[in-house]
Amino acid sequence: MSGGPAQPKPTGRRKRTAAAMGVLIAATTLLASCASAGTSGRVGAGSGAGQHYTIIYAGTQAPNNPIAQAQVTFAKLIEQRSGGRITVNVHQSGDLGSDTTLLQQLQSGAIQMTNVGPAVLSDVYPAIAVLGTPFLFSSEDEALSKVNGAAGQQISQGLEKAAGVRVLAWQQFGMVQIMSKRPIDTFTDLKGLKIRVQPDKIQQEIYTSAGAQPTTADITEVYTLLQNGAVEAVPDPIPVAFAGKFQEVAKNLTQLDLLWQGSLVLINQSFFDKLPADLQTMMKTAARDAAVDEVKAVQAAEAQELTQMKAQGVKVVTLPQAERQKWITAVQPIYSEIQSQYGSLLSSLRG
Repeated sequence: MSGGPAQPKPTGRRKRTAAAMGVLIAATTLLASCASAGTSGRVGAGSGAGQHYTIIYAGTQAPNNPIAQAQVTFAKLIEQRSGGRITVNVHQSGDLGSDTTLLQQLQSGAIQMTNVGPAVLSDVYPAIAVLGTPFLFSSEDEALSKVNGAAGQQISQGLEKAAGVRVLAWQQFGMVQIMSKRPIDTFTDLKGLKIRVQPDKIQQEIYTSAGAQPTTADITEVYTLLQNGAVEAVPDPIPVAFAGKFQEVAKNLTQLDLLWQGSLVLINQSFFDKLPADLQTMMKTAARDAAVDEVKAVQAAEAQELTQMKAQGVKVVTLPQAERQKWITAVQPIYSEIQSQYGSLLSSLRG
């Protein structure tokens, strides 16, 4: 999964990195100038009349991914609604770094916004890893209703306190399926499988429980790793796999709705606090409106892209319920561990 899945890295990385550093230096300077331009303190402290704000909104998704498209939608909405008081510079496909790097840049203020998955955030706020619990939600709609309710508010407050970032909206990558180089028709087919996983303990335990061999790698490396056989499988929602063109190098797709993979639209809390109150409201509304479109786009893409994968020679199987139940039984120790550490949040998500 991803926290931030993307297509394979393009060539010319050194040049791109140099350009990215230049952008980040400029962004840091800009942030400092905004901080000293009359919007001090927390919400509503300054009017900010006449002030112009530039936001760097960076992500790792390929342009054809619904999450990347939502970045563009948000930029258009906020620029229009603010009457030009806010300009958003969108960066995609990992141009400014990996998901982990973008989170660090967000915390430092070098960029103002990003979108990442819970697994990436688990290093700074461990409780959010609960969202990666296998078979926690029966559907995308159930998951979205939970994160947009009391459970999501609990997570948002925890992130602000632990990491200095604010959740503007919840999006989704979708329900996780498994793409592989060889068929996975039964639970035992997972044994010994080299599988790319997210960099958090729960994700690794999910696949270890099935006898697989989990390995962490940045999503931008997955295509090449599948191509050369360094990994044999990758668990991801269909739109993520399709955007990364994994179907070109892994011709099997096993549908099992293993877990729901969300994505959080984040903003640097300090930057947000310095915005005038009216712009804060516009930012939240624009992010949520873009998220609504993103969720619909994911649901449409799942059906369309599954058809396209089949046309490209991908064998699609649905893991039988009896085989799925074997995995549900195998991961029960994970539930017990999560309950002992983050019982309140787990209960809120399951209730």
